[in-house]
Amino acid sequence: MDIDFENLTIVRAKAVAQVSCFDTGDKLKNLAMMEYIRWKKIPEASVEMTQMEEFTPIDESRYKVSIQAVLTFMGIQRTIPLTFSIVRKDEGIKVDLVFKWSFKAYGLKAPQLLFLKVRDIVDIKGTGFLQPEC
Repeated sequence: MDIDFENLTIVRAKAVAQVSCFDTGDKLKNLAMMEYIRWKKIPEASVEMTQMEEFTPIDESRYKVSIQAVLTFMGIQRTIPLTFSIVRKDEGIKVDLVFKWSFKAYGLKAPQLLFLKVRDIVDIKGTGFLQPEC
């Protein structure tokens, strides 16, 4: 991520996540999710900014950011709007991201665990930490 705090803009942003690290908070759901998303075949998901829309200071160290980005998941790409927060700290930058994701938008059928069907739209949360290069 290339952030220009002086001009309140992001020049470039890309994040890659190991799908095997995704966690639903439930061991059985995690196993079912890993099987459904074929994590061994496609082990990474990524998001890359295509357009910066908003970079608003909340206070001296916190910012609200809105972008358009391409989310690549299970080998499928879709453009989505993302809003996240950035917090500047002495040891680096913390990024908190929350968004909704739809199986249907990716042309996928929502999975089932035993007799329970997963909702089409699910909440995705992520946190990242960026440390300055030495």
